Amino acid sequence: MPRSSNTTDSNEQYVALYRQHYPYLFKTGQNAGFAPDIIKDLINQTFLAFIEKHIDWSQIDQPKFYIASSFKNKLTDYARSKGKTYTIPDTETTDDSIEEKIILTEEAEQLKAQMQQAYLALPPRCRLVIRLKYYEGLTHDQIAAQTGLSHRSIYNNLSEGLKAMRLLLADKPQRPGQLLSLLALCIV
Repeated sequence: MPRSSNTTDSNEQYVALYRQHYPYLFKTGQNAGFAPDIIKDLINQTFLAFIEKHIDWSQIDQPKFYIASSFKNKLTDYARSKGKTYTIPDTETTDDSIEEKIILTEEAEQLKAQMQQAYLALPPRCRLVIRLKYYEGLTHDQIAAQTGLSHRSIYNNLSEGLKAMRLLLADKPQRPGQLLSLLALCIV
């Protein structure tokens, strides 16, 4: 069955993005101490997830940030699955101007402050469940054992907490996936 031109264009876009960002992602994995074969597998899994989700790249302001964040999440998930804790370092590239780096740093600091305010505005139980889930990486079963809350209550508190944070941050420009990826920054 022949592919439509949209599918072919989309596939070419994924291949171009893969080739463009592969060296940066590989360097990030190496700096975090992962083995080369694991890094390659996780890069491939990251792009396969993009394909499965049918990501519309035209809607993403900064694809490099989105791709790097997704990959770093894959690295973190892999490390957790092996019972290890890795700190994923920021890998600097030379292709960004100093001015752009300063702007991105300032934006990140502002967003961190806004997220911290939104997090602190949540009810205590929502904050507790979000902290246990996203900062400490506990499963619903582990949260239930630690807090005595039912699975339904845990789910509801997570859902309500994240929904409330999205509403509090609704007027702030955000990149896809930023809420969860930056949540850990404000829960310290």
